[in-house]
Amino acid sequence: MRNALRAKKKLGFIDGTVTRPSEDSSEIEDWWMVNSMLVAWVFNTIEPSLRSTITYMENVKDLWEDLRQRFSIGNGPRVQQLKADIANCKQAGQAVVSYYGRLKMMCDELVSYEPIPVCQCSGCKCNITTELMKKQENERIHQFLMGLDDAVFGTVRSNILSMEPIPSLMRVYSMIIQEERH
Repeated sequence: MRNALRAKKKLGFIDGTVTRPSEDSSEIEDWWMVNSMLVAWVFNTIEPSLRSTITYMENVKDLWEDLRQRFSIGNGPRVQQLKADIANCKQAGQAVVSYYGRLKMMCDELVSYEPIPVCQCSGCKCNITTELMKKQENERIHQFLMGLDDAVFGTVRSNILSMEPIPSLMRVYSMIIQEERH
């Protein structure tokens, strides 16, 4: 749901970054139109058998928060399981594309539970978000390389790890795919 809202540039309505304008604002009618549409979208994604238990709310942010509080379970066990699955993810004779897809799916899910924080200081010059994204990509690169079959990719893995700076994840993936084809 969050991805769909993000794709439509509507995520701010549920996370509070898009706030309701004052009643005398020229934007209030547009805000109500979008908000009402989002209430309908969210409501229609709820399992029909559960809809009768949901209190109708006019504000999508309030509806979202009510649903989150009611149905959200602790993420700790899932995060722990994902981290263990990622650490144990190995190619094990699979095609690289299959192995990478499996690893990427788990990493993407983990990011949904542990998003990279965004700097809140005004006029930020620390670039902490960019640095954290680079760190996360490097972790993914290392995890991808560690899970590859040693007999087939040991040499190319060593070559990649000796590069300064280490290439991007997509470039590493491309290099491994090229090696697999030889």
